Amino acid sequence: MICPNCGDKLIEKKIKDVAVDVCQKGCGGLWLDNFELSKLDEASESAGAELTKSLPAKGKGSHPDAKRPCPRCAGIFMRRHFYSIKRRVEIDECPQCAGLWLDAGELAAIRDEYKTEKGRLQASENFFGKTFEADLAAAAAESEHAVETKEKFARALKYILPSYWIPGKQKGGAF
Repeated sequence: MICPNCGDKLIEKKIKDVAVDVCQKGCGGLWLDNFELSKLDEASESAGAELTKSLPAKGKGSHPDAKRPCPRCAGIFMRRHFYSIKRRVEIDECPQCAGLWLDAGELAAIRDEYKTEKGRLQASENFFGKTFEADLAAAAAESEHAVETKEKFARALKYILPSYWIPGKQKGGAF
């Protein structure tokens, strides 16, 4: 595979049970296939610590703002987004194969953000809870009001429906 950042050849490196592709001689970037980051991103994962030590902290020839092609999928450009709600590390993700490109030093920064996956998820829940709390409360109140309005309308109409006047439960009756 070819490095999407500098164009050098990516070298496959196997650490524990994870095989990653590294731009060792160029920009120092790292290609991770789908779900490989989850095996490396926490401080307690020894494979991530070993890989971080072997990677350069800064690479040469890095172009962080350039559109990057996916090294695995021909003709597909990766999307750039933040790794977490802390918005400290921007990663590139292929929309087709879900592989990730990390620039030099980004794996170490990701490993420093949260101690565990549970901590990262809790921070996300707190962020979204605070961000959308007012909107969700307004939507719930609006929904309750809509239900009350519909119930009042149904009570008003029940007297003109035949099922109200015929004793017993009718199949398909409104009340």
